[in-house]
Parts: sequence; C-alpha cells; structure tokens
Amino acid sequence: MVSIMQAMIITGENPYVRSFGAFATALGFVLLFGAPIIKALHGMSVKEIIRHDGPETHHAKAGTPTMGGIFLLGGIVLAVLLWADLKSITTWGVLLSILLFGGIGCLDDLQKLLKKGSHGVSVKGKLLLQTVASALVVGVFVFGSKSVAFDTAIYIPFTQRVLFDLGIGYFPVMVIGMVFLSNAVNLTDGLDGLATGLAIPVALVALLLGLFSSVTGGEHVVVISAIMLGGLLGFLWYNRNPARVFMGDTGSLTLGALLAILGMMTKQEILIFLVSGVFVLEALSVMLQVGYYKRTKKRIFLMAPVHHHYEKKGWAETKVVQRFWLVGWVVMGLISIGIMTWGSGSV
Repeated sequence: MVSIMQAMIITGENPYVRSFGAFATALGFVLLFGAPIIKALHGMSVKEIIRHDGPETHHAKAGTPTMGGIFLLGGIVLAVLLWADLKSITTWGVLLSILLFGGIGCLDDLQKLLKKGSHGVSVKGKLLLQTVASALVVGVFVFGSKSVAFDTAIYIPFTQRVLFDLGIGYFPVMVIGMVFLSNAVNLTDGLDGLATGLAIPVALVALLLGLFSSVTGGEHVVVISAIMLGGLLGFLWYNRNPARVFMGDTGSLTLGALLAILGMMTKQEILIFLVSGVFVLEALSVMLQVGYYKRTKKRIFLMAPVHHHYEKKGWAETKVVQRFWLVGWVVMGLISIGIMTWGSGSV
C-alpha cells in the first residue's frame, strides 16, 4: 500500500491524479479505521447522552458511540498532508481550523461525558472559543500571505462582478460567518446521517467551482473539496440510519468551519452559503424559537431545531432526513448547472 501511495505522490503533479488520490485517501482511511475506532469508543463508554426533552424515538439511540468526528477528521488531516500543497498558506489554514475547532468540540464532548448530561461547555464559553478560533483561521487566510493580497470582495454568483468590497471588514464578517456555520452544522447534527449528507453537496459545489470555473487556485480548491467529499462519504457509511456512531461536537463544529473555509477558498461565499441553506435554516429556527419564547413564552415550532419539529408532528426520522437531503441536493444541482454554464463562458 505504501509503494502504491508513493507512486501516486510521484505522479501527483497532475491535479486530477492528486484529487483522486486525496479523495481515495480520506475515504479509505475513514472506512478502514472507522469500525475499530467505533469499537474502541464503545469499549470506553464514549456514548451519546440523549436529551430528556427530545423526541421519544431518540431514547433508543442512547448508548450509541459518539465523537466519531475523530476518525473523520483523521482521514481529512492525513489526506491534506499527503496531497494538498503544503507550501500554500490556505492548507495550513485548513489544518489550523481542524486543530482548533476539533479541540473545542472534543472539549465539549468530554464535558458532556463527565457531567453525564447533554450539556458540555457553556454557550457563552463555546461562543468565545469559537470566535477566537475563527479569528485565527480567518486571519491566516486574509493576512497570512505576504506575497499576494487576499481578495476581500464579495462576488455576485455566476459572474465576475463585485457585489461589494468589504476591505478590512471582510475579516469580522467571515469570523461571524464561520462561527455561525460551525454552530449551524452542530445544531443540524441531530438525526442519523442528516448533517453528513447535507455537507456532501457543499463539498461537491466547491469541487465543481474548482473544475469548471475561473476560481483562483482552482487546483487547490479541488484537492481540498475532494478530501472533504471522500471523508464525508466514508463517514456516512457508519452514520446512516441506523447510525453506528455520531460525529459529536468534535466533528460537527469542525465541519461547519470547513464549509466556511470552502467559501473563502472559492471566493464564492454567497454560493456556499446558499448550498448550505438547510444548515442556515436549522440555525435560524433555533434563534427564532429562543427569541420568540423569551418575548411571548410561546413557541413557533413544536421543537427546535426544525428537524425535531417534524419529528414531533409524527414524521419518521428517515423521512425527515430524506426530505432535508432532497432540499440540499436540489439546491446543489441548480447551483452546479450555473457553475458549469459560468465555466463554459455562457454567463
């Protein structure tokens, strides 16, 4: 296996070969090491603790191993080190995000296990840590390169026209965006395969942006998005219904940060935000529910995030996941058509 890997690295100057190798490495690692790590997590009693006020059907999930984000992120890191351009500052931004957000998520998961409850690090504490982590990661992208100034413009989707140039304001906007997406994915990760399956279209859109459009550093975008795609597909094998493992905050907080990074790498922040629309709606449903309840003592949804609302209405978990996936994939499909049209020069 090592000799095959070395041969692939030697021929890795071809971006398509590098992308395939990156995809296969992340996928292979997650599939190969997923089962033994799940077994180890089970043996160490690293198991999901179900909210007492959650849907009744979720009580059957109690005891399912969590923190599976460990082997998802492990596969991504290995593939990045083998296939990504280690001379690029963006590569180190990706690795830094995994280290920081993975660490925050791991701390939160461990707190839950120690407290034997569904609450880990306090909300304020987690937001503070995420904000600091986001500032460091975004800082690497915006200020890290000494030779090339980072493009702080926001572009109209499918065009080269600038919607507005934020200048130094790009930094705080993306810090907020990264914190938001990190929490959005975390809130969505409440049903078997839901967050994993919704992140796959985002990685695919980034891949297509690198392949079919005039994205700066397209080859690097393709490699990173291929790595994420491989890791997510591998993790879905274990996370699909009935889930053998949950990614925990270790995985979900990091995954959200990586989606924000795809937006910065492609310089199509609006497109990435759109294809992440289900994540956005899930987070907004929680914000609306909390805000409305504080003012009126009434609820908009039967339970938030909104996927629990549909469960409370009697929808089967698999039905909710499939419908939410469908929305994410339809949006991805429409955007993909636009990307390929844009890339062909027709737009």
